[in-house]
Amino acid sequence: MTHATGGLAEHFGAFSTRDENGNLKPEEFQSELEVIEQAGKTRKIVLIKGWPGDETQWKEGFKERTRDQKLDILKERLEFSLAVFLITAQENYYFGYSWGYGIDDGWLEEFDELKRPLGPPEGPAIKNGWIYTRQFEHASVWVDIENEKAKIDWH
Repeated sequence: MTHATGGLAEHFGAFSTRDENGNLKPEEFQSELEVIEQAGKTRKIVLIKGWPGDETQWKEGFKERTRDQKLDILKERLEFSLAVFLITAQENYYFGYSWGYGIDDGWLEEFDELKRPLGPPEGPAIKNGWIYTRQFEHASVWVDIENEKAKIDWH
């Protein structure tokens, strides 16, 4: 990041942080979170490209699903991807979310969660083992990366 104006965490929660069965590898994902957090401390632009877990355009059988089925998967898995993004989010952080890279891969979908007021963080995330929590003015975020579960309580 020394000579760049920003960076991209391209496979956030997908591919290299998953095992052959599609399960999240907590140690590797936690390392990825630490690198992303360090990038944010440079105060440069950081884009996080979130994925719906292992449900991507490269998963066997995924392309054969209908668009509505793909959108259901995207909606069902949004909370985890967004919550993990919020755990590390800092100024100049941006979140993108889809099942691929093309314009028809979910990029233009609107999600109510992405329109909600968040407000500033009340501090950095608190880590306890594989559990992370973080408070924002209008949301409380809880993430368990070992079990790939998350909850965002909007208030």
